[in-house]
Amino acid sequence: MSYIAKDWNSYDYTNCDNQFAWAKEQNAVFRFHTLFWTNVQDYNNPSFIRESTDLARKEQFMTEYTSNVLSHYYDSAIYSIDVVNEIIDQDGNYRQD
Repeated sequence: MSYIAKDWNSYDYTNCDNQFAWAKEQNAVFRFHTLFWTNVQDYNNPSFIRESTDLARKEQFMTEYTSNVLSHYYDSAIYSIDVVNEIIDQDGNYRQD
């Protein structure tokens, strides 16, 4: 996410588009891993997400971001997109963090 989401309302697909183009040139499959990391404090999440305490705003962002990414790559030859990383804990339950 940190490569695409620059702030709450700004996205830059340059890096991902370049990687996608390279994969197509190599006839390789392209897989997103991942749109969201379970632990919001993970370094892979942008600082504006890590530093915000507004849960409603984070939820709204997640919805908008997912829609934006899926729309951007709609009809592309993408093998798969992992939306949330490690949402199930080791006991088989949804993570609470």
